[in-house]
Amino acid sequence: MPFQIFETESRSILSPVSGYLAEAGFTDWAEAHLNRMSSHLSPSNPQVQAMLQGTARALETRGFSASEAMHKAYALLQGNVFRQASMLAYIDNFWLLGVAILVMVPMVFLMKRPRSGGPIAVH
Repeated sequence: MPFQIFETESRSILSPVSGYLAEAGFTDWAEAHLNRMSSHLSPSNPQVQAMLQGTARALETRGFSASEAMHKAYALLQGNVFRQASMLAYIDNFWLLGVAILVMVPMVFLMKRPRSGGPIAVH
């Protein structure tokens, strides 16, 4: 009897929790990764400046003006950081849901088998 109550309650509780982890948790983790990665991108960093200058020069050879090329170089850098932060958040979410599944596997063996031959309860 206690495991039947656990099964019913776990369905009503875990469904919104897994939804939160898959959706809101993903955006929270993406934002955290974005903040951490952005803290390393300083305009005074010579590596960042070299990358931006190289990208701007490549865009200038494609016909963009110098100011437009620099603007697009910053946009490309921002897009790369967003993509990397999203990928890291996806990996975090994947690991968390994997651990949650591994934690729930033993619950299958703790559940009580349904009685056979009786009436079936239908909602």
